[in-house]
Amino acid sequence: MKEDVAKEAMERAFILMLGIPVMALHDQFGFGRKRIEKFADAVLELYDSFEKGYVSLEDLIQTIFEETGVKIEKK
Repeated sequence: MKEDVAKEAMERAFILMLGIPVMALHDQFGFGRKRIEKFADAVLELYDSFEKGYVSLEDLIQTIFEETGVKIEKK
C-alpha cells in the first residue's frame, strides 16, 4: 500500500513538472499542439534516459550550463 501511494505521488509530481512548462510554452511563447507534443516527447525521452541511469541530474545541469550559459539552481 505504501509503495502504491509513493508511486502515485511521484506520477502526480512528474505530470505537474511537465504541465507547468507546457502551460508556460503555450501561454507565453505561443506553442501549439505540434510543438508542445515535440517538447513533451523530448522531455519523456530524457526522463527515460535518467531513469535508466544513462544520464544524471548533475550531467543535465552541467550540459545546460556549458551549452547555454544558464545555471539551473534553486534560489
